[in-house]
Amino acid sequence: MKSVQPPVLFHPLKHHLLWLRSFVAENAGPGEAALPRVAAQLLTAGNSQMDLYTGTLGSAALAGEVTGYLAGHQLLDPDRYGAWLAQSGGYRLVTLSDGSQWVLRWGEVAGCHVHIHPARHSPHSVRVKASTLKTALLARIWERMHGRAAGLEEVNGLRQAWLGLPPIRSAEEAEGLRRVREWLG
Repeated sequence: MKSVQPPVLFHPLKHHLLWLRSFVAENAGPGEAALPRVAAQLLTAGNSQMDLYTGTLGSAALAGEVTGYLAGHQLLDPDRYGAWLAQSGGYRLVTLSDGSQWVLRWGEVAGCHVHIHPARHSPHSVRVKASTLKTALLARIWERMHGRAAGLEEVNGLRQAWLGLPPIRSAEEAEGLRRVREWLG
């Protein structure tokens, strides 16, 4: 998985489907001993809803297009970038080569002042609950480790043991989880 370079701040664990597929593949190999580390990473995804980019541009390509846009408009300098954001309430939207739209905000990490994430209702993005995404990722990793599909009992066990989440109780929640698991392959 190729990382995004400064000045871009991007959280592929929350926002990039292709990256997540690689995450599943990379973390399924080490076996059960990897679960505490994987769960700790998943817990950083928060507890709200997020937009997940489903397009074909890799993380580095996304960052490259954003920095290319900013450089072309003389906005890569942190002061100029910050002033540009301030003119529109602290964020801007840009459209990339595949038609996807991205929100640009101020990055709170030193050296990474350009924080990007998919825009809501953008082409090539879907909205997903953090708990559903984290559960689907952990279930897919477990399934690859064990060579079989995880049933509701196993999924609920993973949710409770590793993510501190309550068991799945509704058909709607189960359907959302099924859909995200399919996206992950």
